[in-house]
Amino acid sequence: MAINAVRPESLPLKPEREIGPYRGSICVSILRGNNETDDGPMDVRFIKLSPRSYLSRERNKYKSKLYRVDDIPAMIVALQQALEFCYANPIIGDGTHDSDIFL
Repeated sequence: MAINAVRPESLPLKPEREIGPYRGSICVSILRGNNETDDGPMDVRFIKLSPRSYLSRERNKYKSKLYRVDDIPAMIVALQQALEFCYANPIIGDGTHDSDIFL
């Protein structure tokens, strides 16, 4: 099943669920969207790991930072919770579950 078009950036997705923030501003968002395929439209989920950020006092804007090694455990916990949510709330026919392999 080939995907013909990806959702344009001009149409932002609203999070279906947000997990976090954890220490270090680690946050995972689960987004649900619709992609056009050869077989017609298909609902899909996307996972977004929010960047580590801080408020710049001189510009009064948020800036992104690199993750630290001690952020990894929080990322693992957040991503595991995202995975559990996706498996507990399946989208039928999205190809991510064992039952979809044989459709």
